[in-house]
Amino acid sequence: MQAWAHELQHTDGLKLPTIRRIVSAARGYWEYLQRLDIVPDDVDPFYKAVPMTKKGTKATLADKRREFSPSEVVSLLSAAVERDDRDLGLLIWLGMWTGCRIEELCALRVSEVTEDRFVIIDAKSEAGLREVPIHSMLKPAIRHMCSTSKDGYVMSGLTNNKYDDRSNANGKRFGRLKTALGFDRTYVYHSLRKTVATQLDAAGIPEIISARILGHDLKTMTYGLYSGGAPFETKRDALEALSYPLAGDSHERLWEGRGEA
Repeated sequence: MQAWAHELQHTDGLKLPTIRRIVSAARGYWEYLQRLDIVPDDVDPFYKAVPMTKKGTKATLADKRREFSPSEVVSLLSAAVERDDRDLGLLIWLGMWTGCRIEELCALRVSEVTEDRFVIIDAKSEAGLREVPIHSMLKPAIRHMCSTSKDGYVMSGLTNNKYDDRSNANGKRFGRLKTALGFDRTYVYHSLRKTVATQLDAAGIPEIISARILGHDLKTMTYGLYSGGAPFETKRDALEALSYPLAGDSHERLWEGRGEA
């Protein structure tokens, strides 16, 4: 089990929380076999299988992901537009109005989108499976992206890497873009997600509503286990609190004329 966990981390490149979820599922099956008396009760092959996370130090705390300010998000978007990198620009545009993870957006299918919302079914956790309202500023772009898709994906034309990940190439391009603008390694695409969370918090949106929008785990039993979720209208109104200091309409170049080659 330790060798398997080591391979998942160092060969497959998975993060420790992801490895823990995988091993936890295997442990659940092992416990099922124990209940059937198929394996011995006094054997635990999962003990210390996954390395413990080191306690935070000043150095590790400094490396934590930071959020972009709204104006910094606009600067990233403008740089993508100026480079005529439509895929990356659209990915930034999607992220800044939804707070979704890059993997969720790149895996989003046209069939999962309606006029005012989309559903995330390719998520990292059960909490990530959710319905996301489409911000009014996002509707023209996502409508055009769906109507011009050639492969059934909202982000059309992306390729999969060997791990069947459609976000890898755009993630690397985002990394090069933000580095060129002077952002260090504490800023990643995921920082857009933190930007959205910060704006929702500043707007006075209850944490439980933000969690439903962003797909965060709900730690309380009342909300996490028994609640059926927040009403769509509540989540829609919360997302409409997002705003960015956009100048002009140059960002519309990202979807105007897209797919007309």
